[in-house]
Order: sequence, then C-alpha cells, then structure tokens
Amino acid sequence: MVTCFDDDGGVHGMTANSFVTVSTAPPTVLVSVKQGGRMHALLSSRGRYGISVLGADDEVLSRHFAGRPDDTVCPVFHDGIEVPILRTAIAHFVCGITQRVAVHDHTLFIARVTEWAASPRPALLFYRSRCHPVLVHEEGTS
Repeated sequence: MVTCFDDDGGVHGMTANSFVTVSTAPPTVLVSVKQGGRMHALLSSRGRYGISVLGADDEVLSRHFAGRPDDTVCPVFHDGIEVPILRTAIAHFVCGITQRVAVHDHTLFIARVTEWAASPRPALLFYRSRCHPVLVHEEGTS
C-alpha cells in the first residue's frame, strides 16, 4: 500500500499491485501511479511516500484502499514517522522521491528508501485478480 499525508494532515492511501526495487545501493524503489488522480497529485506535491507491505490477514485493508471503502475499517498508523505507515504492515519503507518519469498515462515515482523494517509474518499476494496469503515454507519441512 502506498501512503502519504493529504492537505489536511490526514492519510491518503492507495493499494498498489506492486512496487519495484530499482537499486540496492543506494536502496531505491518505484511505484507507478495513474496521472490525474488524487494520489498522483499528492505524491507530486509531497515528495515522499510510504510503502506498507500488507500481511496475509490484511485483505480487507487492501480492498479498502483499492477504492472499495469499508466503514468498519479503521486503519492505525505509526506515530512519529515522516509518512503514514500501517501498524499492521509486515514490512515498511519510508521513501523520498528523487525522480518522476511519465510513461503514457502513469508516472513512475522513483524514490530513495530512507528507513525500512520487516517482520517474518506471511504476506498478502495479489495474483489472478484475487488476494492470497503467501505460504511460508520453513527449512526441514515439506
């Protein structure tokens, strides 16, 4: 999930199908965002975004931020971080935009990762238009 603060200090989020590692030295990632939308405008003006990697049990959050709002969803974000990061995220990245590349009707927001953290919990995978938990294979088991 891609997040940033909106004009009122609230949080705006967007479920992204993926984000891409561009480089490991320095750590750099990108997200592709459709031009003309609210997230595009916010990223263009903010210069920063957060990535929250959703856990296997976060499918409702994925749908909520993919344009299917659910009034029962009340996401909680970490305090004291430069961008909104979900507390339930299994991994997160704080990103400062270094370059914007327009490609047809999308913009690639390339950013340097300034902070990150991860946990060993299973991730949520979006595949064939559906969400699936990533099954963790531990060594020594079959």
